[in-house]
Amino acid sequence: MGERSARRVQLRVGRINGIQHGWAHIGRETKRGDAVWLDVTRGGGRWLQCGPFVVGADGQEVSTPAARTEKNSPLRFRACSRTDDRSECTAWW
Repeated sequence: MGERSARRVQLRVGRINGIQHGWAHIGRETKRGDAVWLDVTRGGGRWLQCGPFVVGADGQEVSTPAARTEKNSPLRFRACSRTDDRSECTAWW
């Protein structure tokens, strides 16, 4: 988001109870009304959107629920955000 915004949307991946998951996170200098969501696809060009989850107060960090995946899974994820009048997404993982 560079010079246009100090906010940061991230796609995070980690293990929860030993199982790999992916989720979207927005942090840094968020503003009330910013939103984050997680897109999930099996690679066919169509995807499901988990969210949006809206920032309730300036400076608040917000994450989506984690989506379960596993090694060699066909599922792909990307994190997206809406800040001010602008939306953007990370690359697919």
